Amino acid sequence: MGLAVLFVSQIFDGSRLESWARWLFAVNGVAVIVGVVLGGLGIILATMVSLAAWCITFPVAAVMVAVLFKRAGRRIV
Repeated sequence: MGLAVLFVSQIFDGSRLESWARWLFAVNGVAVIVGVVLGGLGIILATMVSLAAWCITFPVAAVMVAVLFKRAGRRIV
């Protein structure tokens, strides 16, 4: 999921809202990858911090994408 989110972050470019979504998805992707790697090494505290970052960045970024889709739908119709 971390790699997928990192790749998705690259499609957002342009408006201020898209820049925030891009940044949040990138932070989320890095946090997930770091959490998985450090969790595999047995560093539980780092995994918990990574999960906390995920719980904040992913929902906010998802709401931003929903707003972007809603705005794009208004332009098409």
